[in-house]
Amino acid sequence: MPINRSFGGRNRGVDNHGGRLPPGQSLTDGFPVLTAGPAPRPPSLADWGLTLKVGPKPLRTWTWAEFNALPQTEIVVDIHCVTTWSKFDTRWRGVTVDALLAAAGVQPPTPWILAHSLDGYSTNVPLADLAGGRALVATHFDDKPLAHEHGGPARLLVPHLYFWKSAKWVNALQFTKADAAFVKQQTGFSIGGVSPVAHAPAAQAAAGWSAPVVLVDQDLFRFPEIWAAAGHPNGVFCLRPDDLLRLTGAPAADVVEPA
Repeated sequence: MPINRSFGGRNRGVDNHGGRLPPGQSLTDGFPVLTAGPAPRPPSLADWGLTLKVGPKPLRTWTWAEFNALPQTEIVVDIHCVTTWSKFDTRWRGVTVDALLAAAGVQPPTPWILAHSLDGYSTNVPLADLAGGRALVATHFDDKPLAHEHGGPARLLVPHLYFWKSAKWVNALQFTKADAAFVKQQTGFSIGGVSPVAHAPAAQAAAGWSAPVVLVDQDLFRFPEIWAAAGHPNGVFCLRPDDLLRLTGAPAADVVEPA
């Protein structure tokens, strides 16, 4: 699997295997076990469930049997952990996030998903990094049921991002608005001062994010002049809506959520 824009830089004096090995990484034949805290007790499959939510509202919950009846996808990918290990040609099976959304009959209401785990861990991932077949809720590794130490019975798998985004023991996917840390990582700016231009690509790359999606609210064209944040809560600058289109290269769009 080729390295995408989430992994940048060079490995000086190290064989990067044709670009597959990100900078600073070392290959391993094993599968290191790392957790953010104590591992949760293995759940009974009879009690396991995966819930899709919008904010606090549950939309759909799948039992283990219902989840495994969904279309299955098998992929072979390289995985990379921010603790500097990489493992090539790993084989996984599970259900794509696209298949989950289709089964729930849901059109994404926000461009972010917060993945929740049984141990209380959560991680925010842009929907763009989960859709299009880019991510699975995986139940099998190397043709065997996923071991508990590696996140079984099911974990999120986002192989093109560093592995801390592939939450173990996943039990919920929640559409949510971006939190302060996520906004800072994505743009380089703090909430209240996010400029529509000059987002920080270094911050995005360091966090393993894809570039943010920028849209221009079509209702702004009702006004001859608009004021935009200038990178600080106390700083703004004046421009015309046409200037905003030109500076950002973003499309004008209807961004109002239906009632």
